[in-house]
Amino acid sequence: ADWLRRQGKLVALPVIACTDPPKLEARRFDDPSQLERGPWGLQEPRTAPLVPPETLDVVLVPALGVGRNGYRIGYGKGYYDTFLRELSACTICPVYMECLVDVVPPEPHDVPVQVVVTEQEVIRRS
Repeated sequence: ADWLRRQGKLVALPVIACTDPPKLEARRFDDPSQLERGPWGLQEPRTAPLVPPETLDVVLVPALGVGRNGYRIGYGKGYYDTFLRELSACTICPVYMECLVDVVPPEPHDVPVQVVVTEQEVIRRS
């Protein structure tokens, strides 16, 4: 994050908004001092300015596992799928090779990532 900011890039982190229903938001991240513990126990810039999703260029998407088809296994709440549905940004899922399988069968609400990166290969969906 520091390197990206030194290059003049805006860095945003995910925050789960306490709305009904809860949703994922991107919030500006300038300094670790602005992080506070969120409802899921994660450090988040909860009070930082919102970053409109349409202004994002790249989104790193977490996963417990991912298929070569770009579909992920997450924690089952669908926050990222809902967030990704609105994006035109490049979506990248970094995972360990041991967390990569050939296919994750998608459910109707799932949104695949465009790129999967492991320590051994880069997989781009066509």
